Amino acid sequence: EVNTVQSGCSSCPAGRHKAGSDNVAGLAASCSNCATDWYSAVGAETCLSCGDGSVTDDLQSACSQCDPGKFEDSSTVPHTCADCLRGWFAERGAVMCEHCPSGFAVDASKSFCAGCSPGKFEHERATCKNCPADYYSDARQADCTSCGVGSTVRDNKSWCGSCAAGQYDKDKNAETPCEYCEVGYFQDATRETSCKRCPAGYYTSGPGAVTCTPCLAGQYDDDSKAATPCVLRAAHRTFC
Repeated sequence: EVNTVQSGCSSCPAGRHKAGSDNVAGLAASCSNCATDWYSAVGAETCLSCGDGSVTDDLQSACSQCDPGKFEDSSTVPHTCADCLRGWFAERGAVMCEHCPSGFAVDASKSFCAGCSPGKFEHERATCKNCPADYYSDARQADCTSCGVGSTVRDNKSWCGSCAAGQYDKDKNAETPCEYCEVGYFQDATRETSCKRCPAGYYTSGPGAVTCTPCLAGQYDDDSKAATPCVLRAAHRTFC
């Protein structure tokens, strides 16, 4: 075993490598710095290159992979780990960032893309935003779709439902629920914005009617209001 103290030799420090020649492995008469983006441990005879997606520390003693959301920027000397741009992501040890596909947005760490949930849309592939008023969307959508009149958004804007028969879109606002036709009115179609008034001699027994009920024989609409039931006709009397 070689006595390094007696021989006057010492190990090359980290970030340097053996540059001279002597008879003791790992010991050298002189040491040279590792090239940029190369590294070495203490006593190394040669320097090693960092793998793709990795950079050296300040002492060039070790390599470490770029964190998620960062990439190896080879345009700098030495190479550094740089942040991905808005709307882009990278896994650990990446050499470049990737763009999220349409309908997806990067998470807070910029390490992966996640699909926008129903009722939201992708904005600049960086965030998922709520659909505007009167609009809805399925999952992983880049845009929202208008409900249109005669319908209303349902379940946190995840789908649009038409107003059923007996109902109507009173204010033509898909953000508000469909309302039932008032007493004396009916609606036999779907996706409508108004109700129809019952004709004379007809009435409805309550709100939300899909049709009107005719007065029975011997009855009549005494006040011309379809909101009230028909009444019995009075018996006619004849006087001599």
